[in-house]
Amino acid sequence: MKNYFIGVFLDKNTSEKIDGVLLELRRIFQYQNIPVRWVNKEKFHVTISYLGRDINFMKKLSFGKKFIKTDFKEFEVELGSVTLGINKLYRELLHFKILNGGEELRKLSEKYNRIYNIKNVKPISPHFTIGRVQKDIVDEEFRNLTEDISVFNNNYTDNVELKFGVKKIAFIESDLENYKIIKEISSS
Repeated sequence: MKNYFIGVFLDKNTSEKIDGVLLELRRIFQYQNIPVRWVNKEKFHVTISYLGRDINFMKKLSFGKKFIKTDFKEFEVELGSVTLGINKLYRELLHFKILNGGEELRKLSEKYNRIYNIKNVKPISPHFTIGRVQKDIVDEEFRNLTEDISVFNNNYTDNVELKFGVKKIAFIESDLENYKIIKEISSS
């Protein structure tokens, strides 16, 4: 099963910096014996627009042609604190909030949803996924983790500047293990 999306990969230096900050966060989950499937630093990315699953060759070709005709202006994304759960439906999602650059990501998402005629999608809540908890978390575990993550944020993410420039956007194919760039465009 393959997924297709428009997204941004982080540069190597930013990925290394983020991975270093996450060392202590990983210990929190290990200590509480909560399994997490962590995103590999080589695969750090931000999804702009989800295009679908297992699209056929002709549709993929059409998406690629439309994609290379689009443009965008370079902008910067600044990451904020780490949060567990993006809403009640996705409590398992471990992610960085986006402090700056979120509006640009939203506008790009809306643009690509229009171009690809993707309907009935909720507006994106820009975030940077770093992992997914691999078990159902009971309320007490969720509270404990949230408290520990808050301490982590005070000690680490609030004291380290985590920014990256969005200079390229890619049309990506993924099977969750591997990511393949089908087409890529640079900022204008």
